[in-house]
Amino acid sequence: MGGNEQPGDAAEPRREIERRALLKRAALVAGATVWAAPTVQSLTAPAFATGTGTCAPGRMIRFKYDANEHRFDSGGAFGGGANWCLPDGYAEADHSVYGSGSTGCVTVGGKVYCVTVSISPDGKAAQVSIPPGASIEDLQAKAGSASNGQCGDMDYLSHNTAVVHLDSKRISFVAGVLCV
Repeated sequence: MGGNEQPGDAAEPRREIERRALLKRAALVAGATVWAAPTVQSLTAPAFATGTGTCAPGRMIRFKYDANEHRFDSGGAFGGGANWCLPDGYAEADHSVYGSGSTGCVTVGGKVYCVTVSISPDGKAAQVSIPPGASIEDLQAKAGSASNGQCGDMDYLSHNTAVVHLDSKRISFVAGVLCV
């Protein structure tokens, strides 16, 4: 050891991360009477979460789910930027998911891809399911209106399911970018 390091200093940040991850999982499980979170394989956002670099041209899909209206409205970014908590790559996406209810679809290259969003009973977590062959590039949740509110990043990804969670407010919108 050198300098002012104390035994165990290197382990402290790791313990904090594990404790926070455990608290997030406990919050999800507590509200999971009807809504079930997927089996967790990773508690960190994937390295590819910045979006646009890994997706072939013409294969990027955006979606924005309105939890209050129970519908997808995934048009252009409309200059919303950070006010809408839009994920990286959203404005550059080639296709948009549309639909009413919790499932919206889009056709890319003759194949239909559908996205399903489930909101937890307490309204603070969203589970997003995507079709086989697609990957979630980035995912955000928003509480409040277009001009104010709380934003949250993807908490974890498991196969074809991702979860995003807000700590203190109900989710108003869930927005994401997929690559197919």
